[in-house]
Order: sequence, then structure tokens, then C-alpha cells
Amino acid sequence: MKGYKICLGIILFLLLICGIILIAMSRQTPPQKDIFEYELTENGSILTKVTDKSVTEITVPDGVTEIKSNAFSKCNRVTQINIPASVTVISRSIFNDCNKLTEISVDSNNPVFMSIDGCLYSKDQKTLIRCPNAREIPLDILKGVTTVGENALYSCRKLPYVHIPDSVTSIEDYAFANCSKIYRVIFPENIASIGEYAFADCESLQTVTFEERTTEPLTFTGRTFNSCSNLLSLDIPDVVTTIPYYFANMCTALKSVELPSTCQSIGFHAFDGCEALTCVTIPANCNTISEDAFKDCEGLTTVEFEEGTDETGECVLGQSAFDGCKALTTIVLPLNCKTVAYHAFSGCTSLSSVTLPDTCETIGGTAFYGCTALNQMNSNEVGKVVLPTSCQTVGESAFYGCTSISKWYIPASCTALNENAFSGCTGLSLISFDNADTT
Repeated sequence: MKGYKICLGIILFLLLICGIILIAMSRQTPPQKDIFEYELTENGSILTKVTDKSVTEITVPDGVTEIKSNAFSKCNRVTQINIPASVTVISRSIFNDCNKLTEISVDSNNPVFMSIDGCLYSKDQKTLIRCPNAREIPLDILKGVTTVGENALYSCRKLPYVHIPDSVTSIEDYAFANCSKIYRVIFPENIASIGEYAFADCESLQTVTFEERTTEPLTFTGRTFNSCSNLLSLDIPDVVTTIPYYFANMCTALKSVELPSTCQSIGFHAFDGCEALTCVTIPANCNTISEDAFKDCEGLTTVEFEEGTDETGECVLGQSAFDGCKALTTIVLPLNCKTVAYHAFSGCTSLSSVTLPDTCETIGGTAFYGCTALNQMNSNEVGKVVLPTSCQTVGESAFYGCTSISKWYIPASCTALNENAFSGCTGLSLISFDNADTT
């Protein structure tokens, strides 16, 4: 009887232990295989979504062959992501929301990807695919890498510095965008292409250096340094032919820009809003200054055009190219400039002296709108404006509100003079049409 009681007690004790274990297991986080959503294909499964946004570590299940672009969307607590050998396709933007990510780990048997120092590289070590968002120590990109991939360091807000090795030839779109602590960038001599938004919104970036180069060309796609609000200077190497659109738009601290002698065109809004920029020299080879290229460069006092040759071609000055450059005082346009475009110098309230070449045929509508200080054009006499003998067209409100002009001299060649061209010129006392005075 005594032995029976002992056996019964042991059984009850074991049942109690089992009950406790079952209760504990029921309260545990479900296995990670239950937090994923998939698309099934003939070649395997595609991971489309992590449903539990609170996880701190994600281990992608073996058998997954592809990770879709929004799979890790809003996973802003994850610190480590583990990628199995089966994954061969990864979208370049999948890590963008992983703001606390410090390590990406890849199975050593993966044929396409590998991890080094917590970063994701291609297996051949030619491409840096992704640096974890929350990395806080400087990154020395692996020697031999030729491409810094799209979004490779996007929003690495704590990263202070990145060493780009000499082997790198291409920096793709958004590669360093929104890296708010990077303060300096040194481009190696072999760099050949820099993609769109590559360094946009790097708000601490102050210094950009291009190592001495050979004659190999360098191309920018556009918006390269857009809104780098602390960038101080740009010295662009003499292998660049095109300054693209929005190149350094809204770089509000930018004080100096050295355009290369090889420059042939400046894209629209290239330096729009660079309010600290004081002086710029347009190279002789540059025959296109696109619309809004230097718009609202409020500190710009001097623009110098180098004279081209007969082979240079016509210099095209785009709409609103220097609109709102309130500190600009003097402009001497080059001989190959035939048209002053619509709104080209509108709102340049300090502009007092303008020299138009004898080749200028058209002054577009509102070209000098509101230039209240303008009192000399092709003349040494204060208050006198002499249009060049080549001028054929003066557009609507071209000189509206130019209150400091008192005398106009208009050539016989000007056959399309808009009746409102001189509206608001309240200081006007004389108009001469081919030496016939009207007072």
C-alpha cells in the first residue's frame, strides 16, 4: 500500500511538471516560420512579408529563393537578419526600414551572396549590396569591389565615414543617400559613374574630393548632392562634360564651385537655391545653361562667361537661369549668346549693368523683370540702355519695373517689340527708335 502511494505521488508530480511545460510553451512566441508570407513558384518560395513587426531577429527559412522589396517593411526593431543558402534574389531596397539593423549574416554555402563584417556583398566580392542601417563605426569597403550598389548605404544615419577603395568604378542610385553623419567623401581616381540621388540629403557632408584622374570620363546621373545643406565647395574634375539636373540643388552652404573646362552643359535646377554661392565662372565650352540652373542663388554677385570660339556653338541661356539672384550686379554675356530667355534675370534686384553681344537677337518676356537697379546696358552712361543692332525681338514685360532706366535706344532691326516691354519703367524720359527720339 505504501509503494502504491509513492508511485501515485510520482505520477502526479510528473503530470504537474508536464502541465507547467505545456503552459509555458503556449505562451512562447510562435516559431519564425509562422511570421512569414510567401508566394510559391516552381523554383521555390518567394518571401513577400514579415507579419510580426516586433521581432528583433529574422531568420529567413531555408528553401526561400527570393526576398521581395517590401518583405521587411516597417521591421524597425530587427537587429540581425540571417539569409540561408537557398536565397539567390534580394531586392535592393528591402532593408530600408530596418533602422536598428546591425548585422546581415549569410550562410557560407550561398552561391550568390556573402557577408563580411556584417555587410552584404556579392559572392564574387565585386559589389557592396548593403551595409546595415544602424552601423556606427567607419566602413572600409572591401578591396576589389567595383560597384557600390543601389541603396547600399541608404539611411545609414549613424555611419560617420566610408573609405571607397581605388577599385570602385560605379556608385549606383541612392547609394549613400540620407547618410546624415558622413562629413567627407573621397572619390577614387577610377570612378566612372555616380548615380541619381547618390549622396542626396547627406546633411553633414562638408567636403568632397576627387583624386587626381587620367582622361577617363566621369558621368553623374542627377540629383547627386541634392540638399546636402552643409556642403561647402565643389571642385569638379576636368573629365566631366555634363553637370546634371538638380546636381547640387538646395546646397545652402555651398560657397564655391569650380566647373571643369570640359563642361558643355549645366542641367536644370543644377545649383538652384545655393544661396551662399558668391561667384561662378562658366567655361567657354559650356553652351547650355538650362532653366533654373542658378535660380535663387541669392548671394551670387559675379558670373563670368569665358569667351568661346567659332566651334563652340550657340550659348543657350535657359528660362529663369539666374532668376532671383538678388546680389548679382553685372552680367557680360558671351558672343555666342543669341537669346536671353524668358525670366532669365528676373528679380535680380541689384543688377545694374548688362552687356549684350552684337549677336543677340531675342530678349524674352520678363527677361529682366523687376531689375530695379538696372541703369546701364551696352553703355557707359548711367540710365541709358542701348539694344544691340542684331536685336530683333523684345518680349512682353521684358524690362517691366526697371525704374532706374531713363533712356532707351532701339535699333531698326527690332521688328517685334512688345507694347508692354517697358511697362513700369517709371524713370523713362526718352525712347529712340533708330535715332528718332520720342520724349
